[in-house]
Amino acid sequence: MNIKHKRPKFLSGLSKSSLVKQLLMSTLGTTISIILTFGSTSYINKLKDEKARRLVAMTIISDIDQSKKVVKSLMNAEEKGHDVTSCLMNNVDHLESISDDSLFVFFEYIGRSSFNVDQKFKKANENIFNSNQDSWSKLNDRKFLNNVQEIYNARSVLERQMKDWVYFQKPLTEDEEYQLIMNSDALNTRETFLPECRKLLNSSRVKNYIGHYQMRMKCYRRIMEYLNKNEENKLLMDITEQDLEDFTKTTYMEVRPAKKSEIAGIWNAVTSDDREQITYEFRKDNTFTTRQTTPWGHSIYTGFMIQRFTMTGTWHTKGDSLILNYDLKSCKVDVDDASITYTPDMVDEIEQFKSDLIGGKFLPKTIKVLEQNNRKAYATNIDKQGTRMELTEPDKIPVHYRKQM
Repeated sequence: MNIKHKRPKFLSGLSKSSLVKQLLMSTLGTTISIILTFGSTSYINKLKDEKARRLVAMTIISDIDQSKKVVKSLMNAEEKGHDVTSCLMNNVDHLESISDDSLFVFFEYIGRSSFNVDQKFKKANENIFNSNQDSWSKLNDRKFLNNVQEIYNARSVLERQMKDWVYFQKPLTEDEEYQLIMNSDALNTRETFLPECRKLLNSSRVKNYIGHYQMRMKCYRRIMEYLNKNEENKLLMDITEQDLEDFTKTTYMEVRPAKKSEIAGIWNAVTSDDREQITYEFRKDNTFTTRQTTPWGHSIYTGFMIQRFTMTGTWHTKGDSLILNYDLKSCKVDVDDASITYTPDMVDEIEQFKSDLIGGKFLPKTIKVLEQNNRKAYATNIDKQGTRMELTEPDKIPVHYRKQM
């Protein structure tokens, strides 16, 4: 029996060839769609992997460049300390003519208590690199990985040498330094400090420490040879100096340079001590007043003596910078001792200390700097609401201010 199949009505207008063509086009379209979907996903994933690789590489390369700055800072401090100490040794009988700054450079050079953030290695990125296998897989460059491992190993060797090697050990022991600073008056006056310096300069340990200067510098130069491999790392990862500069500036802060109209007002600095206050009042006529209160503690009384000073000047903006011109003659200082307590026999010393605070011996460092140049320029950043402002001087930590509403 012959069975005839009826073609569905929606296909009745198509010939066999047309039907086949339709089916082929439909299949081809589906195939292309699948290829595009999976191809796009693969391409996007590849872009993500490349972005992650560059992020990891730049983090490590930037970290190593920072280590170079640390070693250079150590070398500069070593060289400065050596030169000053050598000069003092050659003039040991004429220390009275040497400046206080040079004497304190010498004291810091041979002591253990001096601490500089710029002379410490940051270990966070190294720890992440060594412990995170995902970082290794993303980088996927054996030469780069070997270079980084060698650099970090060399850095660790230098740290151990600085801690344990006899040539790095300071001439002044921790106990001696403590006794000089805390249990004597040797550092309080120039008359008592000079004999201590002369005695130390004549000691064998200080002479030997100076004599081993080249041994320490040799260690610094050796680590620099490893750190300079970072230049090869930049080539291997195809990372430019501009890439690194942009990377170090990467931030999620939505800030912008402050406009003149936004700066006008009263701004209070964010400080670590509630008793310390720094305020700038910027007026629309381009004049300003700065007020600062500083708490002072001392062994001769209980509590805090409060030093207050004010100064005026003029201000203007230039590009993204705030320019301040201070009028040093306007500086006024007074002291509030209402919150301190002391014994009657300390009256004379209290009055002398107050006189030092008012007379300029303990004026803020800012004033001493301004005596050399009364003009200061700050880069500005301000938030979207215009209520928080960041002022930055070159090579200094930014200071943050809140606008008084």
